[in-house]
Amino acid sequence: MQLIIDGYNLLKTIERTRSLSRDSFIKLVEHYATHKKHHILLVFDAGPTVEPFKERFGAITIFYSGVHKNADQIIKELIEIYKDEKNVLIISSDMALRHAAKLHNLISIDAELFAKLLIKPKKIKKTDKELLTGKAHKLDKQAEPELDKLMAGINQFSDKDSFELEHESQENWLKEVTGNDKKLMAILKKL
Repeated sequence: MQLIIDGYNLLKTIERTRSLSRDSFIKLVEHYATHKKHHILLVFDAGPTVEPFKERFGAITIFYSGVHKNADQIIKELIEIYKDEKNVLIISSDMALRHAAKLHNLISIDAELFAKLLIKPKKIKKTDKELLTGKAHKLDKQAEPELDKLMAGINQFSDKDSFELEHESQENWLKEVTGNDKKLMAILKKL
């Protein structure tokens, strides 16, 4: 899948909830691209040269607009290049860019929605999960049948609660996706 990302737009969205340098942000996007096996074009305003500049960083291609253009212009050029391709997604909160994508039959999503996918919690070890979710666990290996039975009951209740919370958050996330666009839903499943 090909993702075209409005770099500073997404970075600023993420910075609302956590501090992140541009270099750390690029590494985060590159890790995501590698893990998901997506082709990502990350576009920034300005850059290290006066002219537009492009470089590879691992699994992503980074575009810098230079001083005579801005990132929006570069993204519009990329939209024109990829307009006939399938599985292309534009990521930006900029309404003009999202409109340009729509005019070329490309799907776009808001940077805030993608930020949630990009920074979602990673899987953790079972023992860490038990500590973080408040699951009851024994501090020693000694068998105590009454305590073991009690803890099993508590953990059963805890599992049900965490399932309901996880299910609720998935439903809330889906409500944020506006419309019933099948193409959009198919692309979101790939993210």
